[in-house]
Amino acid sequence: MSNRLRSLLPRPTALGLAMIVAVLAGNMLVSEWNTRRLFEIDRRVATTQKLLTTLEEVLARESEAEAAERGFLITDNPDYSRSYRRAVERVDETVARLSDFTAGDRWRQERVADLQRRIDARMEDLRRVIEAKQGGGFDAARQTVSAIHGRGLMDEIRGLVGKMQERVRAKLVQFSEESRRSARMTTVTDVVGSLLGIGMVAVAFQFFHQDLANRRRAEAALRRLAAIVESSDDAIITKTLDGKIASWNAGAMRAYGYTADEAIGRPATMLCPPERADEVAQNLLQIRRGERIEHFITQRVRRDGSRVDLSLSVSPVKDADGNVTGASVIARDVTETKALQREILVIADDEQRRIGQDLHDGAGQELTGLAMLAQRMNDELAARASPEAELAAKIVEGLDRALRDVRAVAKGLAPVEIDADGLRAALADLAARTAELHQIRCEFACRELVKMLDSQTATHLYRIAQEALANALKHGHPKRIAIILKADGELATLEVADDGAGFGESLRDSTGMGLRIMRYRAELIGAKLEIKPNVPSGVRVICTLAEESCGS
Repeated sequence: MSNRLRSLLPRPTALGLAMIVAVLAGNMLVSEWNTRRLFEIDRRVATTQKLLTTLEEVLARESEAEAAERGFLITDNPDYSRSYRRAVERVDETVARLSDFTAGDRWRQERVADLQRRIDARMEDLRRVIEAKQGGGFDAARQTVSAIHGRGLMDEIRGLVGKMQERVRAKLVQFSEESRRSARMTTVTDVVGSLLGIGMVAVAFQFFHQDLANRRRAEAALRRLAAIVESSDDAIITKTLDGKIASWNAGAMRAYGYTADEAIGRPATMLCPPERADEVAQNLLQIRRGERIEHFITQRVRRDGSRVDLSLSVSPVKDADGNVTGASVIARDVTETKALQREILVIADDEQRRIGQDLHDGAGQELTGLAMLAQRMNDELAARASPEAELAAKIVEGLDRALRDVRAVAKGLAPVEIDADGLRAALADLAARTAELHQIRCEFACRELVKMLDSQTATHLYRIAQEALANALKHGHPKRIAIILKADGELATLEVADDGAGFGESLRDSTGMGLRIMRYRAELIGAKLEIKPNVPSGVRVICTLAEESCGS
């Protein structure tokens, strides 16, 4: 059944109609077979009737020849002789027709052959009697009649014809019975077929009624769904597999500024910033595989050229056969959410800076004073050569170490303001302090100048590197960590790679606070954050952003 017909007829109704067609077709085939059989029986009956008539005609022609022979013997009239000759010719013609009628029936052919021999013998006897009459008169003819066995041949001829007639009549009875059976079967088939057809029509009508009710309910549900989609605050659009916009709700008009007439039929890439133009193609590749793309934060361009932060979900659209025909995109404006996240991070950074300042000004100053007192006490004890001088020296050493640690932590919590040009220096200092505090090999590399348009982006990248280091130290226990800052064309990339144990198989789906904060910071600056296994061991945290968006 074609797709067009499937769309017009519900499946149960189509099934019911198919059953009706099958029943009617079966009924038609049976009726056709019975009709052909009746015609064949009629043909056989007609042939058998002709055979029976021909058998009777054989006897009649033979009797006609005998009557002509007797008439000639009695009257000596030549007309009887001519009648005899015509009768003989007719006998031969009739036997020939009889042979044709029985072609293909071995028993009848054998009987016809026997009949032909006896008729020939009988005709020969009649010919001899006539010739004897013509040559020697009545006495010669009488002697010839006495010498032949005419009556015996006639009895044999009548016996053979009688057997054949009996068999032919039996065939007629058989054909008549077969004809009655075929007629009854035809009648039964027509009645049963009609009843089944009526029943199937009733069933199909019931199916159609149910399907119609189901379709009305489905249409009502679709109308409700369409109303929900149209009235949704979210932007909901669908697009074809070649990236053309197919539908556009009121939320999309509010989010992007385009009307439905302006958007439908145009490529979805018109909504993407230049640096994100490949997102549509990448998403469609996943959709073609039947994969659903969960919420991800990205940017799109409004009709007036301004940018909007959106959370997108992309799902495959499938037809009745389960084939993917397009994609459904739900977009939610997260500009306020990102602003709130940015504000929260600013507050967190301020609080972290305050704690760092307190550590520096409070505990740091206190430790500095204690270290000075301990050093003076150590000097005095050493001058008197007191045995406690060694213990005082250890106290001084411990206070110096604690002071360095406090200052390092305070500097990490409250670094100096990171500007566009100071990110490399800040990351280099972060690597040096990490190596000193944790006694591991931590290196920083930056071979080319990375353009940063504002200090906010630089600060977020610094915090992402700081969080990646903390996660690596906490979960991986590495021996070596590399911090790499580089520019690749229009892309700026920050990478933190370690050789530790990693975070386990669920690394990418981890919902830990540190990873969530890194993702939030990346989203705030329009960057893409990837967390991958390192080779041969460890983790790579890669944050990539277009230089054009560094100041967004």
